[in-house]
Amino acid sequence: MTQPTFVINYLDDVTLKYTNRFGGKTLGLSKLIAVGAAVPKGIAITATTDLPDIWPQDVKTQLEHMVQYIFEQGQLIVRSSSLVEDGTQHSFAGLFETIPGVTNLTKLWNAIADCIASGSSKRVLSYSGVHKALPVGILIQQQIAPKVAGVCFTQDPTGQDHGLIIEAVAGLGEALVSGHTNPQRWRIYISGLDQYEIVEETNHNESLLSLAQLQGLAKKAWYLATALGYPLDLEWAIDDNEKLWWLQARPITTGHLPPKWRIERACNEVDDGPVTLWSNMNVRETMPDPYCPLTWDIWRSCIIPQIVSDLCGVPVNANIIQHLLPIDLVQGRVYFNVNGLLAMPLVGRLFRYTMEGIDKQALMVVNDLTNRGILQLRSLPGWNLSMMLRMVPANILAATRLLSVMQPRKSRHLLKQIANRIKSRPPVQQLTDSELITEIRLPEHPIAIPLLRGLQMEVVALLVWMLTDSAFAKWPQAQRLITSGIPGNPTTEISLNIDLLIEAARPLKKIFQNYEPGQEQELLQTLKQIPESQAWYAKLQTFLKQYGHRGPKEFDLITPRWHDDPSMIIALVKSGLDIPSEMSATNRMARLNRERTDAITAAITQAPWWQRPWLKFLAHALTLYMPLREAPKHEYLHVFARMRQAALELGHRLTKRGILTSASQVFMLKLDELSGLNDIAAVTENTHQPLAHINIQELITKRNQQLADFTAHKAPDFLRSDGIPIILPKVSSQEEPGVLHGLGISDGIVTGQVKILTEADPNALMPGEILVVKFADPGWTPLFPRAAAIIVEVGGLMCHAAVVARELGIPAVFGVAGVTEKLQTGQTVQVNALTGKINVRRENTSS
Repeated sequence: MTQPTFVINYLDDVTLKYTNRFGGKTLGLSKLIAVGAAVPKGIAITATTDLPDIWPQDVKTQLEHMVQYIFEQGQLIVRSSSLVEDGTQHSFAGLFETIPGVTNLTKLWNAIADCIASGSSKRVLSYSGVHKALPVGILIQQQIAPKVAGVCFTQDPTGQDHGLIIEAVAGLGEALVSGHTNPQRWRIYISGLDQYEIVEETNHNESLLSLAQLQGLAKKAWYLATALGYPLDLEWAIDDNEKLWWLQARPITTGHLPPKWRIERACNEVDDGPVTLWSNMNVRETMPDPYCPLTWDIWRSCIIPQIVSDLCGVPVNANIIQHLLPIDLVQGRVYFNVNGLLAMPLVGRLFRYTMEGIDKQALMVVNDLTNRGILQLRSLPGWNLSMMLRMVPANILAATRLLSVMQPRKSRHLLKQIANRIKSRPPVQQLTDSELITEIRLPEHPIAIPLLRGLQMEVVALLVWMLTDSAFAKWPQAQRLITSGIPGNPTTEISLNIDLLIEAARPLKKIFQNYEPGQEQELLQTLKQIPESQAWYAKLQTFLKQYGHRGPKEFDLITPRWHDDPSMIIALVKSGLDIPSEMSATNRMARLNRERTDAITAAITQAPWWQRPWLKFLAHALTLYMPLREAPKHEYLHVFARMRQAALELGHRLTKRGILTSASQVFMLKLDELSGLNDIAAVTENTHQPLAHINIQELITKRNQQLADFTAHKAPDFLRSDGIPIILPKVSSQEEPGVLHGLGISDGIVTGQVKILTEADPNALMPGEILVVKFADPGWTPLFPRAAAIIVEVGGLMCHAAVVARELGIPAVFGVAGVTEKLQTGQTVQVNALTGKINVRRENTSS
């Protein structure tokens, strides 16, 4: 049956029989009407390229008769509805004509002609890529006189997150969609508590929409998208009677899906309530990168359960221990599960107190979500009075361990003794396969548990610092220098011992100069072989024996240590030969120690007589306790170095047996998988049978790909399980043009050129440059002495890198959000570490 040339229908009576001929705009609105949306009355005409002056007279008569009832409502609007617009592939947004303000038949026919003619306009033909006129349907509607109008995206087209976007302007929405005015904008979310959360994205004195209107508009838009089965780009209007009208509906054609972050919980059965909060606060600078599967498995199954057991008095093999684990893996990186962390008795309270000194911004986020009822404590199964009573002696025991730190020198000596026992364990080459598996689980061994418990000493050091800092608040100079120049921090001592290597290498400067950056391994071989450098090479071996277990990203087993590859140390020595001895970190520390002593003495002299003993006691105590901020971790990293050696030895053996293709593949497997592979290999060797087919390479390839994806796509520092983004509160004061704000870590004002680094490469940083990095774990600290100042995206007053920067007296500003993107290498900036301000000189920006 031949379809009629023209079909004219009332909009609410458009049948499916002809919808494909009415055009995208009409089709979209007819679908909205079908699911109950309020759409202005209208008439739809099927698409054509014929102008109305050649239309059949009966068609014209029919239209003029039908349109009378709309004229009775007021002015009309004539809209194009092309067959190709508002589709799932192309929108043609704004390219076809829309004629408002039609008041009589003459204007109606002119408007229809203009709309049809727009199908052959240059902009339409250019967008479509065709060279002939496109058929245009006609939509004639009652024109709404809105007091506010706008658009609504039920899914963010940019893929930023899962929020619904509403934009609004006063009066007609045409100014908005045509880009002639700036709208008010909101993002709206439904939280895990099934509540609306509205984020105002534009600053305006008076909102065009009330909270109730925003919620009602969002609720209806979400309903429409669900009913139609795809995300929608909607146009809407609210008239003087507060009635909401829907004026257009098109599929979102250019949208990017919001990121989906992969979460691997330490325990899948936990009850965190409606919303889980994850944060990498205080771990992002020491654990910035995705972990390989073996490292995460050891943290999850060996290290964290032992810590929780010690703190909570629950046996490490108890069922509830898994529900107390406060860390998860987010996009391959270690994050605190804040619900679980706060639920840990005693630890939750201590966390809030210590975060005041470590990361104020994180504390503000936690307090805000708690006060709004979004962040709730994890529910612990079987938690009862009996279990709470069992925790009392555990807490007393934990407190007793902390009291043992009342003798800080003795505590440090004890840590060294235990670490030496770790280092003196038998060579891994002498161990059996099963013994290697046990060695990889070294954190569970009684010899390593005291070192793990020693990490609690860091809390005591932090508390002593916070107390001393508060006590000297009336004397700013002493307060700023209170931790500067204090000896004994093993991480700072790395820089001091590198100074000794530099001084010892000065007679060998010509040998060092014969090698270019990147040739450190060749240089090392030369120094190892020639007679005149043997004494220096012996000093290097002494250094590596003491500090070789350290290095960048040192909490991940897959990362080489300095004793595996000392290239970074060789490069630091080589570049240090060009720096005068008087500029060494050793001389800087000595000067700072004198300045600290003078400032403290002056403060104590100025203090009331009754305060002086207390201030003197705290200043002395801080010199004893501050090294404990780093010493426990420094010694515990011997455990990680030992685990790495055992894993690599097992990897070599599995490679020889044809299971792995390289020893480093061992880090891509988990503990139970390594045990299983080892059993298979043992059976194969004993029976002399061919190795059974194992699809292990496919698994390793998949995990390598996943690790690369995790590395390329990092989750936010704070993440909610309901997908609602965390709007970070500003710790600094008001915004200033050309000024970046952060947290001043140490004293000093420096002007210099920026050097942005993503790896701890000594060859890339010239003396006197301002080092700018996303994070700075302790493996970066040997670079600090040559930097004029340090700027870091993340970190707080007592993070590891901040402690070292203060002790070395290097001006530093931490917590400068997005600084590695806002600054450029070669740009000149002034760093004011006292105020936390970075003044940017934009005229010196390099391309």
